[in-house]
Amino acid sequence: MKQWLLVLLSILVVGCSTFKQPFKPEFFRENPVIVPVILSNEDQMNFFCGGALPPNKKRLACAWIPLLEKEPCRIFLYHNSSKETIKHEEDHCRYGRWHD
Repeated sequence: MKQWLLVLLSILVVGCSTFKQPFKPEFFRENPVIVPVILSNEDQMNFFCGGALPPNKKRLACAWIPLLEKEPCRIFLYHNSSKETIKHEEDHCRYGRWHD
């Protein structure tokens, strides 16, 4: 039941929950270097992920994708992020930005 609630919440949240289909990656990096950065509050998340959202929205995570393939890709997460959220952000490091 808890997993279904997390899925429902992730659908309602802006950021990495607004998908555009079909999946069209910008690039493919087979083994990107990924550095997780754990953030403790919403102000930090907004700072690193592009500014504040409307009051009824919350950002779960984001990825900073380097221009050079050898630079590490940083994923910004809350300390209690789900495995699905982490995997989603890692996919951004591998494939790029496929949604707004």
